[in-house]
Amino acid sequence: MNIFFYDIMREKNLGTESTHVYEVLNNILKQGHNVLFYKSEKPMFKRETIANSKLNIWGNLRFKKPIIGIFLIFATEMRMFLNALLLLRKEKKKPDIVYYRHTMFNFGCLMSRWLGVPAIKEVNGLLANEMQVTGASRGFALKIINRIEKASIGKADRIIVVTSKLKDTLMHEYNIQENKIEVIENGANIDLFRPMPIETSKKELNLNPGHSYICFVGNFAAWQGLEYLIRCVPFVHESCPDARFLLVGDGTLKSKLLEMARELGVSEKVIFTGMVAYEKVPLYINSSEVCVAPFIKMRNERIGLSPLKLYEYMACGKSVVASNITGVGNVLEKRTAGISIEPENPDELSKAIIKLLKDEKLRDEMGRNGREYVVKEHSWKSVAMKIISICEESIKE
Repeated sequence: MNIFFYDIMREKNLGTESTHVYEVLNNILKQGHNVLFYKSEKPMFKRETIANSKLNIWGNLRFKKPIIGIFLIFATEMRMFLNALLLLRKEKKKPDIVYYRHTMFNFGCLMSRWLGVPAIKEVNGLLANEMQVTGASRGFALKIINRIEKASIGKADRIIVVTSKLKDTLMHEYNIQENKIEVIENGANIDLFRPMPIETSKKELNLNPGHSYICFVGNFAAWQGLEYLIRCVPFVHESCPDARFLLVGDGTLKSKLLEMARELGVSEKVIFTGMVAYEKVPLYINSSEVCVAPFIKMRNERIGLSPLKLYEYMACGKSVVASNITGVGNVLEKRTAGISIEPENPDELSKAIIKLLKDEKLRDEMGRNGREYVVKEHSWKSVAMKIISICEESIKE
């Protein structure tokens, strides 16, 4: 099967959509299928390691002039469409299917119609919703984006979503037929993310072996709830003086979080690592006694969650404290792999962290349960196999 992945490959990085794309496509390639994809350096049509490509989509202008931002989005998507057409002209073999990720103007679907092949669309979130939370758009411009999204999102032959809650939202708010939508949750690289001795991991990262670490991995975005994690640091430290917080990643909220830590007098208790190589993330997770995912309600409750960090934490055999939001809290409780807490509640978050820090036996039991669950049901290979199956069904239909 020849799959045209209609998107631009970006640099693989921790906790981002590029990780999802890289892992899915790489595992499709391993199953013997071909994937055509665009990369700025040299387009190719063969089985190979997915290449890096960087693209600045909107720039700062979108924040200052939201209406102009819409035209910039359109221009970017049109540019990608034209580049894809040039790429296809160089290829002798026509793709069997177009697989694309959700974009505002739906050029991936247009490409599939141009080629006369089925279109599979992957939806991981709603653009208007995310822009509202992050402040990337507002007012009249946000209403326009919402209308455009509602008009375009259901045009593909099949839609893959990462949560059942997102499927419900597409069905009831966007009037998309249930039989067009398939739920395939995210996964983890179970070979890279695996349990390692905690002492060895701490030593390799030059972390104090006498400290207990609480780890967060990912993008410092508005919906991650990191401000509530910072607020709970004084309470955790009071009960567990040797506790330290590892914040692995970067993002727009970093300066705000640094300021919060200074105001609370806990700067020495919180370690901001900055961005780290994807391959090194398991070391930070394995250096920690507890891992956290304190998501907020806004955005997340409407579409549910299937966060990479959750599966990567569990794949490393770590107990997890996370917000009780569909796709997170229910997974932890059902698999006895961690503790779910009320979102945006520093008190509950503190108590759950302290409980796990003081109970090594419970941590180990939850860690084993989590690892077993991810290996059985959430490897990237299993995710890729489900996508391949849907692609093959669509081609036959």
